[in-house]
Amino acid sequence: MRTAFSFRLEGLVPDDGATLFSVEAPLETDLEPLTEHHENTTATGTTSWYLLHDTSAGWAVAGQPPLLSARVEREPEAGLFRMEHQRHTLAPLAQAWLIEHGCPGAAAVRLADGLPRPSDPFTVIAENRLRQNRLRILEQWHGQDESWVMGIDKTARTRPLRVFLETARADTYSLKEGAFASTTTARAWLRGDRRTPLPPPPSPDLRVRAARSRSSYSSSVPAYGEVPPQLGGRERRRSL
Repeated sequence: MRTAFSFRLEGLVPDDGATLFSVEAPLETDLEPLTEHHENTTATGTTSWYLLHDTSAGWAVAGQPPLLSARVEREPEAGLFRMEHQRHTLAPLAQAWLIEHGCPGAAAVRLADGLPRPSDPFTVIAENRLRQNRLRILEQWHGQDESWVMGIDKTARTRPLRVFLETARADTYSLKEGAFASTTTARAWLRGDRRTPLPPPPSPDLRVRAARSRSSYSSSVPAYGEVPPQLGGRERRRSL
């Protein structure tokens, strides 16, 4: 039986004295934790990072991003809390947000058992690229079997308009990256019959990128479930 999720804010009020969480935030009863990490950050306070699945997403707004990244700071002695959050369509973008907001990399990418896993090495490469947070998102869509984000790769010299397409299966998923010259061509591909394959990004090719990913970025921010010993040993975790 599923245990009800809680941000554990009982007896606390927001430190800005104005807004609670957000009028756009889902109810706690609709949230399912995919990962969470907790630390004692002050003598009396705690900070928590969450990657959550909003089970109500898409009911009112079709294609609404179902993932929620949140950072919560609590100061029980002062009776205050602070919270930041953002919605995402794809998990690597949610993980990038958590890492950017102070969550240890190994904790951010560690998901619960039983969740779908990457189907191939190229999916892992695409995820690592998204975790580098180089994409300025323009549009995104979430569906039952397919989700995508379209944005501008801020480091690309040619065909900077990128599409990341995730296809879900029973217990695995694939993520592919495509490169386009403009939003017009990207939208045409997404909304067309897709008889042509997703145009691959410019060189370096995926094999070169895979080697670089394994030797650099992915060693510090691994794919789902891969926790390097040097990172895992530094984490300070506790149950709130």
